[in-house]
Amino acid sequence: MQSIIETGAKMALLGLVVGKEGNISVRCSGGFLITASGSFLGRLSEDDVVPVLEGKQGSSRAASTETEVHAGIYRDNPGVNAVVHAHPVHLIAASMTRFGPEKPVLMENKEDIWFAFLGPHPPGSPGLVRAVRQGVEQGHNVVIARAHGAFAVGETLEEAFWRMVRAEKEFKVRALSRLLG
Repeated sequence: MQSIIETGAKMALLGLVVGKEGNISVRCSGGFLITASGSFLGRLSEDDVVPVLEGKQGSSRAASTETEVHAGIYRDNPGVNAVVHAHPVHLIAASMTRFGPEKPVLMENKEDIWFAFLGPHPPGSPGLVRAVRQGVEQGHNVVIARAHGAFAVGETLEEAFWRMVRAEKEFKVRALSRLLG
């Protein structure tokens, strides 16, 4: 639980989320822990982390509206133990002009990050659940929904977090390189 709280603070500090955006989950015995709906990731407490065990919430707080996306990823991908969902500015901007799989261009990302850009799906919708699940099943570990945000997965929460950070850096560098000509 502490790792979720610390990761939320780092995500907010780096500008990957603003206000009540984004969510974080970690697989646990019998299910997973996920941030509550309406949580400020930058100032989470233990009350903001909701257990989802065997498909049922174990808290009076409502789990994130993206809970079904996380559940689908865990259900179909036993090697995934953490999911980070954020709204990074450069990834969202890139999502407006891209669709499908894309390889990284930065050397440090070439061995570890595989992007997939999705079409537009409302947050928490069955279409988003299906599209993100399929992207992860196809081996993409950063899946970006058009005009919405990105989901990064990993064997650990730290791995998922750093994939998100590096994906945002990738598209920030790409945007700056276009501006500089």
